[in-house]
Amino acid sequence: MVVSVQIGLTGELRHERLKRASLMIKALDLTRRETLLLGAAGLASSFQPSVEAAQLEEAPEAERHGMSAFGDLKYPANFRHFDYTNVNAPKGGAFSQVGSNRVFNQNFLTFNSLNIFILKGDGAQGMELTFASLMARAFDEPDALYGLAARAVRISAYGLTYRFLMRPGITFHDGSPLTAHDVAFSLKTLKEKGHPIAQQLLRDLVDAEASDDATVLIRFAPHRARDVPLFAASLPIFSRAYYSTHAFEETTLEPPLGSGPYQVGRFETGRFIEYDLFVAQMPRVLRCRYLSQDDLRAGRCDDQHFAHLDSHFSSPIPQLETNSVC
Repeated sequence: MVVSVQIGLTGELRHERLKRASLMIKALDLTRRETLLLGAAGLASSFQPSVEAAQLEEAPEAERHGMSAFGDLKYPANFRHFDYTNVNAPKGGAFSQVGSNRVFNQNFLTFNSLNIFILKGDGAQGMELTFASLMARAFDEPDALYGLAARAVRISAYGLTYRFLMRPGITFHDGSPLTAHDVAFSLKTLKEKGHPIAQQLLRDLVDAEASDDATVLIRFAPHRARDVPLFAASLPIFSRAYYSTHAFEETTLEPPLGSGPYQVGRFETGRFIEYDLFVAQMPRVLRCRYLSQDDLRAGRCDDQHFAHLDSHFSSPIPQLETNSVC
């Protein structure tokens, strides 16, 4: 009797153990299946943000007439002039000064080159006035830029792609058209051959390409500094055709082909350089003269004044109409 009971208990234990083993195998099998499913879901979800990001980057953006790292802009679209300019100021005359600041290779004391955008040489102060840029700085805002050679910009959702739309009718001083191809050429040239400061500040610029004459697409690296697009938009625009026959990385005393509101006038190396206002539609005489320290100490500041030829003109770049720098 005792033996039969023990045999019965042993059979029940075996059955229970087999039942538990079967359940464990099913559980393990389920766990493997769930693990594979979870892994596949995780892999898919890891691709989802990048896909969404790419879609957002390519999504059309509204046109903006200006941009700022802080987002807000003081001036509306189609504004005629900055508040700090005087639209009724007398037109014409001459102004002499020793520059109060410098950019790239400029020297306060002297100059031996008109190429200020490379490391070599001592650049002449004021040469930046001879070049237009995509956008122009508003000096009554912390960091706002407004359309100059570009009439508008479209910025992607993540701020990695900036599409600048060029203003029609803009030309270089020789009358040749200024296009998006010149902008792309200028940014690439400054990044590859420009002054080390320009190269450093453009390190997060990935590429610049012109899809046509009126549109330039500028791409930036992720996690870029927020002011990099502002710096790129404020850089000078060079003529691609001019630099196809001139070496960009060399010093020179030949005035380069410009596109800005001023062009190089008379100069004497190491002493002074003059810039004459250039407006193709209506020539006006307005002269800005930069002096060396020696000329200033010698009192050579007796420039004559010139009467204005006309005080009314319509510029294709609104900011040039009243933004009297000198």
